[in-house]
Amino acid sequence: MRKRDARRTVAATEAAKGFGALVDRVRETRQVFQVESRGQVVAEIGPPRLAFTMADMRALISRGRRAPAELIDAVEAARTEARASQASVAVPLSGRGGRNRR
Repeated sequence: MRKRDARRTVAATEAAKGFGALVDRVRETRQVFQVESRGQVVAEIGPPRLAFTMADMRALISRGRRAPAELIDAVEAARTEARASQASVAVPLSGRGGRNRR
């Protein structure tokens, strides 16, 4: 079962007047506060979400299993063949659909 985020609602004027204290509460409790103005939630103030960086991706890949050499060779051969067959097909780059103009 997933634990739901506890979100507290704070009036916009209260958030503006006590912004420093609100940031401190977010840091200490890791709680998300919804800022409400005229009865509508207009913002959320909370801890940053965890990011998955390219360095994380590289580390994940380096830990993982590698594909067999035969599979890598077969994929590379198929890519080379596909590129060779596409080289003979004209691709219009003008955005006009490749029509011949007279």
